[in-house]
Amino acid sequence: MTQIGKSAETGDGPTYVLGISEAHNCTAALLRDGEIIAVASEERFTRFKNDTGYPRQAVEFVLSHAGIASDELDLVVLTYDNPYPHFGVAIDHVDPRQQAAETGARRVTSLRRAVHSSAQFVYGMGSSNRVASRLLDFLEKNVYEHLYAPAVWPRLRRIQYRDLAAELGVPESKIQSADHHLCHAVSALYFGPVPEGRTIVLTLDGAGDDCCATVSVAENGTLKRLAQTPNLYSLGIFYTLVTRAMGMKAGEHEYKVMGLAPYADEEGVKRVLPIFEDLLQVDGMQFRGPTSTRAAGHRLERSLHRQRFDWIAGAAQQHCENLMREFAQNALEATGAVNLLAAGGVFMNVKANMILKDLPGLQYFGVCPSAGDESTAIGAAYHGYQMLTGKAPLPLSDLYLGPDLVPDEIEAAIRDFGLADSCDIRQPEDVDLETAKMLRDGQIVARCQGRMEFGARALGNRSILANPSSPEVVPIINHQIKQRDFWMPFAGTLLDESQHRYIKNPTNLPSPHMMTAFDTLPEAQADLAAAIHPFDKTMRPQILRQTDNPGYHALIRSFEDLTGIGAVLNTSFNLHGEPVVCSAADAVKTFMGSGLQNLSLGPYMISKNREG
Repeated sequence: MTQIGKSAETGDGPTYVLGISEAHNCTAALLRDGEIIAVASEERFTRFKNDTGYPRQAVEFVLSHAGIASDELDLVVLTYDNPYPHFGVAIDHVDPRQQAAETGARRVTSLRRAVHSSAQFVYGMGSSNRVASRLLDFLEKNVYEHLYAPAVWPRLRRIQYRDLAAELGVPESKIQSADHHLCHAVSALYFGPVPEGRTIVLTLDGAGDDCCATVSVAENGTLKRLAQTPNLYSLGIFYTLVTRAMGMKAGEHEYKVMGLAPYADEEGVKRVLPIFEDLLQVDGMQFRGPTSTRAAGHRLERSLHRQRFDWIAGAAQQHCENLMREFAQNALEATGAVNLLAAGGVFMNVKANMILKDLPGLQYFGVCPSAGDESTAIGAAYHGYQMLTGKAPLPLSDLYLGPDLVPDEIEAAIRDFGLADSCDIRQPEDVDLETAKMLRDGQIVARCQGRMEFGARALGNRSILANPSSPEVVPIINHQIKQRDFWMPFAGTLLDESQHRYIKNPTNLPSPHMMTAFDTLPEAQADLAAAIHPFDKTMRPQILRQTDNPGYHALIRSFEDLTGIGAVLNTSFNLHGEPVVCSAADAVKTFMGSGLQNLSLGPYMISKNREG
């Protein structure tokens, strides 16, 4: 690739690469000289969960955090070779720079909406109509790749590049696209240090750039793809179809199916499992099925009629785990690898990851944090930096890469929401120590401190915390705050130095991002009863090192000094169906609109005045 931009040409000044994920939960990530310095998803700013399209406010944030203008970018990398149908630079205000882009933006918005609406119509019919299912199978296997994509994607890409260049004020020559699964794989390869030894990278998602699964070998800082599965046979789509068949929100509530699965009895799972086994299988390092997975929606819903909901969830999870185990084992055996890295939305399934981490002969297992499409923005930035410089990017030191709390904004939120009239506002000498004492006393505290964490998991800075030994906090959080389904477990944060009291982790596998589950020990089942799965006693922990987040670590250490428990219950600071809070105003609004009684916000501890 020809080097682009002032830094690559002259060596003067930092090299900046902007990665943009325009898909599900669109995200912007900014890399400076090999290091990701800021990343955030658009949903946190728009307050629309899993927002999709051009992440304008996220882009504005990462640029402002670096203190640069967009014309200082050396490269902008998008996370799809084929332009994502949702992508469009929507014009919601007009300034001189955007006037030039307005016409083109309207065209791309109209085109992407037409593409998406047509696809949704066919896919929806395919899930409920036998004829439409067969039509969809034919279209996916014959028409899409050979006729539709060559005719539509090049034009859509030209419009997209033109409008993005106008939006950012950069030349089109500084905009490139990267293969979607390459972005996934690169995000997994470089998010953290990998031990010596042969390494493979697996990707699994619903669909992206004509494939849904890949196997690559990492050699000499490069990735060599050995196998890929076309979108026709998708494990991600399978799990989404099951989620929809159970009456839940496809593309969002898959985690609820996973949480429900342990409650199913073994005989019920055995009854439903053959239905799923007929739909999708592993063939070497690929997935295969008798028909397109998406087109099988009608047959799947008909077959599941009158089956118990817990049996369906248990069988779906069992099939997912079986397929992922076989897929990974085949890849390890074919390559002789001892390290396994993973990315893609299917690897958000922490119970399947729990199976993979214990595969025979595996020395190291790592999952890209928040492995869905949001992390492809990081992968795109990494890939762009490699292309510009020929150098390997730097691993992430932590995920606290979002907006920081601003004192003026804290004061404004307290004032604008009139907290002084309804709350006790105090400024303790050590707000985290105060939080620890309140947790000891059985109180629930929302914590909004420092920079917002990136990704789907709350990692302490935008979290709701509670004493994990108190099961009575679970219905309070569920009914008054989170409105969660009754069967869903909560997670916890463990001090790294205390983890072996609570979980089985003989290899000391790092798990700072809540990306895998672990079996628990008897001490956890007593001390952490509110932070483990109530049925199978597994736990999805954030194993916290002092270097990850010193303030949060000190809070839990204080709690341990007070109670003897080296962990806290940790769930995301948001209401059900809403994104995790970002700003001080978001935190106060959620606090006041819920049953939360206590809020740790910057230097303040804010408690609602209790009636009577």
